Amino acid sequence: CKTEEVKVVKVKESEPIPLATPAENMIAVSTGRGAFYIDRYEVSEPIQSDYFSVPNQPPKTNVTQAEAKAICESLGKRLCTSREWELACIGGHFLKYSYGHKLIPGFCNVSGIRQHPAYTGEYTNCKSDLGAYDLIGNVMEITADVSPAGLVIAKGGDYSTKDATCFQEFFDQPTEKNAKLGFRCCK
Repeated sequence: CKTEEVKVVKVKESEPIPLATPAENMIAVSTGRGAFYIDRYEVSEPIQSDYFSVPNQPPKTNVTQAEAKAICESLGKRLCTSREWELACIGGHFLKYSYGHKLIPGFCNVSGIRQHPAYTGEYTNCKSDLGAYDLIGNVMEITADVSPAGLVIAKGGDYSTKDATCFQEFFDQPTEKNAKLGFRCCK
């Protein structure tokens, strides 16, 4: 039997954290304090109890924060924090909207253009400079965070939000489920 010596490597807080191997349809987001992966698309459920981050599917909605967290964990991921979500939205250029600094009507599923969520990635211009789709509008995205009042923090607005930006936060009860609430996962 051969024994191998395991070396422990300490990483200074100022050094970047190495990325794990990316999952399919995730994008890397690098920050001054490290890096993480975020789903390119909102999570969908093309087949019952089979979850994916893929284009051209209705986003999975009507889930609580606990259910979204459990789905992400079943995929070997975790529910994104509101800060991670925001960093993916503003991208490398610190944008107000995922696609730019000015609101461009029709770029994203917002302001009641439709009365329901679009398929994931359907609004091809509604993409961050890092490559994440539908961060603005379509469905509000549940995060892992809660407010001091114990409310779940959701980001991005939904299809009826008039002026959804990367910085807005929406608050719901932890047990809230509705057709305007979806999510994406991080790693």
